[in-house]
Amino acid sequence: MRSLCPAEVHQWGLNAYGQPYRLDDYIDEDSRSENIISRSELVGELQRLISRCQSEGYPYWAAAYQNALLWLNNH
Repeated sequence: MRSLCPAEVHQWGLNAYGQPYRLDDYIDEDSRSENIISRSELVGELQRLISRCQSEGYPYWAAAYQNALLWLNNH
């Protein structure tokens, strides 16, 4: 079996305490880290995803991320 690169999963969200976080999971290395981030970092990531989905022709995904951003801004 060969691996060309490590499998990575990056997740952003709010934890059970309402704190923004980023979870980095490196499957090939069996390594995982969760970091508390600033609210502005989470907002920036959502804005990046919205822009990317719009530019690559995924309007439904862009709308879903826009709804998440609106929810975050209202809470």
